[in-house]
Order: sequence, then structure tokens, then C-alpha cells
Amino acid sequence: MPICVIGKYPPIQGGVSARTYQLAHGLARRGNDVHVVTNAAEVELPWRIFMQEADWELCEADYESESGGGRVRVSWTDPVDWRQRYIPRNNPSVTKLTSLVLEAHRERPFDLIHSYYLEPYGVAGHMAASLLGLPHAVKTAGSDAGKLWRQPQFEPLYDEILRSAELFLAGGKVAERAVAHGVDPERVIANRGFQLSTRQFCPEGPALDLPQLLADVERQADDADLVWGGFRGDIPFIGIYGKLGEKKGSFALLDALARARRDGARIGLVAMAHGHPDTEARFRSRAIENGLEEYVLQIPFLPHWRVPEFIRACAAVCCLEQDFPIAIHNPIVAQEVMSCGGCLVVSTELLAKQSRGHRLVDGVNCVAVPDSFDTEALAEALVRIAGDAVACTEIGRRARQHVERFYADDMHLDRTVDLLERARRRDPSGRGTGNDAGGPDTALSLTRLALDGLSPDERAFYADLPGVEPESPEWVFQVAARMSDAGAGALPQTVRAAVLIDARIRSALAGEIADDGGDGSFFRLGAGRMVRRAGDLAGLCLLLHPEAQPLDFDFDVLPFLRAQETGALPERLTPGESYLVVRPGDEGEGRVACVPPSLARLLDRLDGETPLGEIVDAVELDAFFDQIVGLVLDEFLVVPA
Repeated sequence: MPICVIGKYPPIQGGVSARTYQLAHGLARRGNDVHVVTNAAEVELPWRIFMQEADWELCEADYESESGGGRVRVSWTDPVDWRQRYIPRNNPSVTKLTSLVLEAHRERPFDLIHSYYLEPYGVAGHMAASLLGLPHAVKTAGSDAGKLWRQPQFEPLYDEILRSAELFLAGGKVAERAVAHGVDPERVIANRGFQLSTRQFCPEGPALDLPQLLADVERQADDADLVWGGFRGDIPFIGIYGKLGEKKGSFALLDALARARRDGARIGLVAMAHGHPDTEARFRSRAIENGLEEYVLQIPFLPHWRVPEFIRACAAVCCLEQDFPIAIHNPIVAQEVMSCGGCLVVSTELLAKQSRGHRLVDGVNCVAVPDSFDTEALAEALVRIAGDAVACTEIGRRARQHVERFYADDMHLDRTVDLLERARRRDPSGRGTGNDAGGPDTALSLTRLALDGLSPDERAFYADLPGVEPESPEWVFQVAARMSDAGAGALPQTVRAAVLIDARIRSALAGEIADDGGDGSFFRLGAGRMVRRAGDLAGLCLLLHPEAQPLDFDFDVLPFLRAQETGALPERLTPGESYLVVRPGDEGEGRVACVPPSLARLLDRLDGETPLGEIVDAVELDAFFDQIVGLVLDEFLVVPA
């Protein structure tokens, strides 16, 4: 399929540029001919990546030698010069981008136009698709959907672009807003997934050679100002990369680094990070004020394919967004660091935004910082990192295991190919409304499954409840109440058991919900420490979330929870101890987990202060320790308190 992709691209810095590159080359590897149209060559300092000749060559590629591969070609807009100027001065990016698409289409017609980021790429994509009669697939990022789309002089056009698009790749609040603004729900689809090639972002490979990089930059005079500081990597160093800013934790990190060094930490900082001129000046001034000139080094942005080199060179890499004004913003830095086996130092605010972020535990597979602006706590984390390289290595190893376990390489691209193919065919079949699974959960409740196995008269007696909405909690409670009457004794035990389970779960889910970011956790991590090896997991101090309710039964509930259709309920009850843990969530949703007796015996002993290993010993379950830790880390959700 010949596809035109319009968007940010190297040498533009940032996650959107990297993802557009990965998308274009991933599509080409799957046999598509991709033509990228971009104004990336016009990007100004400091947002310009330091590109050498070999890096420029990687922008295009020919994968025809691979089985069924396609190719990537790039059309670049010309920088603004006197020939493009008019009054009032402006860069006619939309005109240039649209013209390049029209010209490329004449040479080889496209089947589809895909734009990534609304301004100016979505606008140009809309114009070109309208002129050529082609389907247009639109994808947004954080700042365009969260900021630009809310500008009064942008919103009407963006609304029209999204309403006209054949496909809008968005989920969550962005999808909801699009539907509220008149976008056909069938055209809105979330395409969440791992954005990286875990083969490229991996622990194996070269680490960044700082002296060589500085020598290379020196030869390109335009980029020389992007190097600052006297540090040269002669002691271990932490790293940051991306944009500088107060809300990015950049300045708090400098204060924490100075404090950590006063406390004896032998550690430096390499920042592949830049900002607007005033931000950049303040960052350097803050470093000088803290006496860090010889312990900080700023380097230019590198192409994302060289980012793994940077991560491998660092003792740890920080991602410290705090109180970020764009709630949906979710930088890919954390995923990149973990995929490379790096020790990630991350704010809990950003941790909550990560896919399966509830499985990232401070001291186990990351270093979590509850408040990036708390320089004392952040300094303590840096002291621990500087003093325990083995622990950092173990944390990075487990982070990579987390990535390998939960993220199939390139699954995001596989789904994208399928969605774009459907958009090309203008076939909305199978689409959902902002849900990866294709829509809301439509599984029948346990009560409905139980009633459907009864005779029509019995089903009508228990299920037909005037004034009560079927499948609602109240409906389940009233069905359970009717079954508790003496007349229900003739019903099969499994029918009554199914309704009992459903009613108890619904009652637990109806509890109050704390304003804690909606992480849905069963546990909180209390007092903790760096974990050096698997056996040290005994040092985890856990407490059951105050909203999580244990439910006990005198029969096995698991066969009931596994039932998905009428007739799948067990034929008889299996006696024995059985436990559930239930935690409420928004709009009646929540989490339910089946707990083995060995773990259930620990629940009332978790206080957030006593190490898990001590509790296991106290209740004489040491033989089950590995199983219990596995359940806590893998089947439950654990986040810092």
C-alpha cells in the first residue's frame, strides 16, 4: 500500500518525531511504500537533533531486499528565505507541505494519507486528502490534543479535520472529546501499545563515547553552543534527556544533585536536554549557583536510534515530570530506559501514566519518587544510586524483564497496519469507540448466566423486577434477596452460589473511591529499600489498600469467575476455603482478584512497616514465599504509597 505520512521527523527532537520515524520504517518493512513529507529540516535550535552524515542517510531506506519489504522516501520543505516572505512575516508550512504531497502523488499515487500531530501536519493532510479524494487517518500527541485543540482560533478547523477523517487514532479523554465534538464514534479508535523496537532499545550494544561525541560536535560549529559544562564522564553519572523545564523536574534535579554531592555521593549529570533560551540560561545558572559546573555536561540531542547508547552509559536515567499542565502528556522516555535495562528514576505522577505502571515497584524495577520537587527525597535516591551500582543493575535487569514479559515487539505497528488498511478500504467494520478491545465490556454477569440456566417461569420470577434496570447492582441485589427466601431452596446450589458471588462483588464495588489517580491498586508499598537480588524481595513492606475488601467463601469461586457463557457454570460446588479481593473503581467498575489461602492468611498482617519475609515466617508460610511474592508482584497491583 503506498502511504503518505506527514509529520515531525528527524532532525526534530522529541517523542513524536521518533514515533513517526518508527512508524514509517515499520510500515515499509511490512511491504508498504511510504513517502514522508515533513518540514523537519527547518527545525531551529535548540530543538534540532545533532545529525551526522550517517544519520541523514538513515532517514530513507529500501527494504526491498527483505522479504516483501517496501521503502521510505522523504520530501523536505525548503527553509524560509526572502522568496517565501510576505507581510506579516510567517512560514507558509501548510502550503509547502500540501504542495509536496500533491507533487509526490502525481509521481506515484497514494492510497492513504496519514498525519501525525495536528499543526501543521493534520491541516496539510486534510487539505491534500480533500483535494485528492483520499482517506485521511489522523493521530494526535499530547501537546496538540491537550493544548492547541483548545485554542478558540484553532478548535473549529481541528474539529472539521477530525470529523472529516476516515480514522482518528485516539483513546481516553481525547477520544471522548472528539465524539463530543461530532466525530463519528466508529471512526475513533485507540491504538495503544509499545512504541519501541525492543530489538533496538536493548541492554546489548555500545555505550555513548562522550569524548568522541564532543569531538564530533566541535566540527559542526552551529551546534557548539549546545555543549556546556566541565564534566567529562570520569565518574558515574545520571542522565536526563528531552526538554528542560520546571515541571520536567530539571531544576529540582540540580538542587538534589548538589545536596547528594554534599552528602558524599560521587556522581555527575549528563543532560541531553535543552529548552527555550531563557530556560536554558536558568538551567546553567542554577548549576553554577549549586557549584556543579564541573559535574554537569549538556550535550546536543541525538537521533533516537542513538538514545540507547546514552542510556547504557548512565548509572540511572531520570524522568521526573511533576504537576505537568497537559494531563494526557506521556513521554516515552520511561519505556526507552526500561527497554534498555537502565535504572529508571521516575516520578509517581508519570509512573501512573505508564501502561502497566502499577507493576513498576520502587526498589524492584524502578526508583520511584513521590514528589520530584522534594529535593531531600530526590537527593536520598541519588545517594542510594551512587552508592550501590549492583542494585541499579538489578533494577535495570528487572525493568527489561518487565518489558519482555508484557510488550510483544512491534505489536503496535501490526495493529496500525491493520487500522490503516481498513481506513484505505473505507471500511469501519469492527471498530470500537476509543477502546482497544472494540468497545465496552459486554460479558454477561454471573447473575444473568445463572438465571439463563433456569426454566422460563423461574427466570421470569427472579429476573423480571419492575422499575429496576437489568444488570444493575440493584437488580442483582433484588435477585439475591428473592433467592434467599425459603422458596428458593429447590434451585441448584450453583445458581444460588453464582448470584451470591455477584451480589457480594457488586456490594464491594459500590464503595467510596479515593482520589488517588485511579490506579486501581490492591496494595500500597510502604517503607522500602533498594532491592539487590530476587531474595531481597522479602524486604518489601506492603499494606492492603484501604478500599480493597477481602471476601471469603466456603466453596471454590474460581470456576464461577471463569464462566463466560450460559452453561459454563460448574455443575456442583467444590467445598474449601476461597477468597476474593475487590476494589471499587469509577462508574461501578473495579478490580477483582482470586486469592489463594496462602496469600489470604497474610492480608490482615500487612501494615506497610513489617517486611514481607517476616510476616511469611510468622505465619509459617516460608515454603510458599516465592509463590506469594509472585502473586503480589504479578497478579496484584503494587504502587508506592
